[in-house]
Amino acid sequence: MAKLIKTNFQLLMAKLRFKKHTRKENKTCRSPKQPEKLVPEGFFPIYVGEEHKRYVVPLTFLSARIFQALLNQFTEEIRAVGDKPITVPCSAEMFESILQFIHSQN
Repeated sequence: MAKLIKTNFQLLMAKLRFKKHTRKENKTCRSPKQPEKLVPEGFFPIYVGEEHKRYVVPLTFLSARIFQALLNQFTEEIRAVGDKPITVPCSAEMFESILQFIHSQN
């Protein structure tokens, strides 16, 4: 189980590094009609639910077991998105509850 969580964590981190790299390369190519949504250093964007609600989450939350369990639950869906934004198909309410729990533990 710990090995699977570690693998999922490494996949997510690799995806975040890929996003950071491609963002810099595409800066000059983006349309002025679609300004880039900036993410502060030390955070990553994640989209949640059918409505694709956007959250900007601290990277430190990736080490929380409950967050790792959430990502582990949706491993196949997260891998399937390729170079698109990270999307987790849980409800926004569930995701917000997890964020609140992690925040209360820190």
